[in-house]
Amino acid sequence: MVRRRVPAPSAVRGPAETAFVSVGRSYVLRGRAIVVICCAAFALVGTGPNQLPATVTAAAAAVVWTVLHLRWWQRGVAPRAVACGDLAVFATLCLTQGLTVPAAQEEHGHAWVLVAVSVAVVAWQFTHPLLVGAAAALLLTGSDLLGVMLGRPDTWTGALPQILWLLVQAGMGCALYQLVLRRCRAEDRALAAAAEARRRHKLSQERRRAEEEYLAVLHDTCSATLLMASAPAGPPAAVLRAQAARDVARLEALRVGGSPGTDRDGDGGRGGPAPSGDGRAPARGGADGVELAAILAAELPRHRGPITTSTAPGIGRVPAEVGAALRGAMAEALRNTAHHAAATSVRVACERDGGRIVLRVDDDGRGFDPAAVPRHRWGLSGSVVGRMERVGGAAEVRSRPGGPTTVVLTWPAPRPHEAERTATGEAAGAAGAAGAAGADEEPSGGGDGERTTADRADRGRTGPREAGTDV
Repeated sequence: MVRRRVPAPSAVRGPAETAFVSVGRSYVLRGRAIVVICCAAFALVGTGPNQLPATVTAAAAAVVWTVLHLRWWQRGVAPRAVACGDLAVFATLCLTQGLTVPAAQEEHGHAWVLVAVSVAVVAWQFTHPLLVGAAAALLLTGSDLLGVMLGRPDTWTGALPQILWLLVQAGMGCALYQLVLRRCRAEDRALAAAAEARRRHKLSQERRRAEEEYLAVLHDTCSATLLMASAPAGPPAAVLRAQAARDVARLEALRVGGSPGTDRDGDGGRGGPAPSGDGRAPARGGADGVELAAILAAELPRHRGPITTSTAPGIGRVPAEVGAALRGAMAEALRNTAHHAAATSVRVACERDGGRIVLRVDDDGRGFDPAAVPRHRWGLSGSVVGRMERVGGAAEVRSRPGGPTTVVLTWPAPRPHEAERTATGEAAGAAGAAGAAGADEEPSGGGDGERTTADRADRGRTGPREAGTDV
């Protein structure tokens, strides 16, 4: 016997159709085996002494074949050979029923052979294609009719309705199977369409994210360098040329598919972690990540002015894309401070608070009203707030005309109820925290590690997040 494996249904069918075909065949074939075994038992009980040897032989053959048939189907071995053997066994039962069905049994519909054949005909509709199942039903129906004509020539006309009922049963089984099968296929098409819609939506989000990151990088590079060049007391020409070269390298790396947070000159670029030894960008969200303290320390020397830093021990590693976002957002906040705030003191502090990274940039400059910033300005809204949101973090800008200004970067972003609890805690503890240096820290996402209570009470908060600034 040729043995071969049936191809896996899931390779060509959807999940709903695969489940229905698998479960349907399993239950139908098991039910068929139970019915055939019961029919064989009743045949042995009801047969006469003269027909006992033939009945025992036929019943034993039917039981043995049915059990083997079930096992072969479950193992998927030689389905064509098994199908031909199945038809041969049941056709033989039909043709020899004159020897196995008692002569005293007047109604053909009560014959054990007819019951066994009827369940086999229905099972064929669930286990084989439509045309094959129909051909099997016609073959077994004709065999049953021929067997009655050979065994009881004078009763075949009375048995004809019961024999033709086999075709009705086959048609009903086929209709039920096809109906459920079509519903399963419709469900699979709906699932596939939903999956495709989700894929397209995710792709659209990724494209939008890439566009936003590109705009943020463009703002951080070209716009910032041009602003430096236009300043009356700008940096020397050599510094501008070096900065422009870094900007071009970073944009070129972004154009050819590199990470927006990296460049190819070995110094990491503005707002991104240093590339690997071969110049390529680090893998996004790598398992090892990057040392946050190191990449922040590498960024700080790029900015002018007196900057005081405070990095709590145990900051540890973060995913590469998160490190790039924190570095880029901090760099943009420091550039805005240098260009617009006229600050005499700038402080950068980073700590872990409850499992979160909290990075703060404070200055004592002249400040601004965040709610008055035009919505089309890209500065803080794209390079700070948007950049943090794209990696699952959050950014908050607190300022008022006359200063001071605080930018708080948090990753991962605090949950809504935690942010609400933070605001409530600030208001409740403002009066009691006055003068307590070092003891007035706020909860995660809103801490003001070294600001006085009066400063914190006077600070304004940002309006809508898209209201960034390039002031």
